[in-house]
Amino acid sequence: MSSPSSTDTGVYRDRLARARAAMVHHGVDVLLVSVGRDLPYLTGYEAMPLERLTMLVVPKDGDATLVIPRLEAPRVVEQPGVFTLLPWGETENPVEITAGLVGAGAGRVAIGDTMWARFLVELLPLLPGAAYERAVGVMGDLRMKKDAAEIALLQRAGAAVDRI
Repeated sequence: MSSPSSTDTGVYRDRLARARAAMVHHGVDVLLVSVGRDLPYLTGYEAMPLERLTMLVVPKDGDATLVIPRLEAPRVVEQPGVFTLLPWGETENPVEITAGLVGAGAGRVAIGDTMWARFLVELLPLLPGAAYERAVGVMGDLRMKKDAAEIALLQRAGAAVDRI
């Protein structure tokens, strides 16, 4: 996998900033994104839908962390200023790691729609008092409104089709 360019990193940094602004607007303390389309949108990494947890933890304040199985970590290009990588090993509990990153003080937690239910069920008792909601309130508008990088890609795709 090639390293993202500084332009790519800037795109993801901007998207994460816009996600945090949406979190503040919706009163969300932390965003949890697992497999699905929101993860590559925010990080550039498309997780394999494994039985092992991959989770991007995005607090409204503080650094985003990608919790990932150690065996998948080599596939990820870490992007300083976007997220840090936290690989977990076979003897570690990634749901407990995620809960530790969320912290006990999180009041509202937005969960990505495609996170496996088993991980949410395991997370619920680890964050007592947290209120949960779907992440679509945070991510929906962001993904509907195309940023400059997405518009450029769509224009290139359209031009390629026109050439055919």
